[in-house]
Amino acid sequence: MMQSLLISGLIGLSVYAGCAALTHSSKDQRIKELAEGLPTARQERVNEGGLSSRQVLASNIVQALSLKRWLGLEELREKLARAGRRGPHAETAFIMARFLCAIALGLGAIFYLLFLNTREFPLPGTILFIAGAIWVGLKLPGMSLERAAAARLESIKSAWPDALDLMLIMIEAGKPLEQTWRRVSEEIGGRSQPLAEELNIALTELAFLPDRRQAFLNLGRRVDLPEVRSTTLAIIQAELQGTSLGTSFMALASEGRAARLIEAESKGAKASTLQTLPLVIFFLPPFLITVSMPMVIQFMEWN
Repeated sequence: MMQSLLISGLIGLSVYAGCAALTHSSKDQRIKELAEGLPTARQERVNEGGLSSRQVLASNIVQALSLKRWLGLEELREKLARAGRRGPHAETAFIMARFLCAIALGLGAIFYLLFLNTREFPLPGTILFIAGAIWVGLKLPGMSLERAAAARLESIKSAWPDALDLMLIMIEAGKPLEQTWRRVSEEIGGRSQPLAEELNIALTELAFLPDRRQAFLNLGRRVDLPEVRSTTLAIIQAELQGTSLGTSFMALASEGRAARLIEAESKGAKASTLQTLPLVIFFLPPFLITVSMPMVIQFMEWN
């Protein structure tokens, strides 16, 4: 009983560590982290005075064990940004989550082999079992990060056509691009909070970066969608050639509407195919039983 409680506690510790390290902070704190994480203001030093005790402890452990050598920092920053985890302490929190999950699951595997296992494993099997538990612990935070990035991307993809239509309306009304994106971020926030955040980040970069094109390229890189990349490239091309943004946005909006129509038609075509599956599972077997049972009963009576 005691061993089961210990294993349950270790598994709960690993889950709590992963969730606590990867959860979103409050809105005001996230806005502050976004401003601190911009390319022009990015710093590697840690401001200890503005951290909680948990963040200070995690930062000290990561620095003491040199855990940042496990992953490429640039690739890790890009993955965290796509999942909405930004700020100077997002890397430390993610690496600490991997470390704690691996240690907790490794200790859980050792306790299981020592106290709960009734079969005797050979030494190679024991080593593989413990190594497998540690490997799973290392992969769990990454899987959570990928799911968060996929959910964030899906939210942006669903709201982008409406945001593009709003941009087209405001551009045709004579509003500048910065004011257009600011208003669209306010209006689209109820539909997709990730899209509003990405537009706010792009606005902040437009104010800080000396080259406006870099801000547009950063937006296309963070939001890995063809629609967003084509929009940013159209804006860059319009600013370089001095053409009207309204014409570019009108073409992009029409392409987006055509793409949505094609997607709706493909979903409708798939729906008719998927309807046959419940028909085969729930209707066909009772029908065959109903038709064949009288013949079976007559055959049994004849025998």
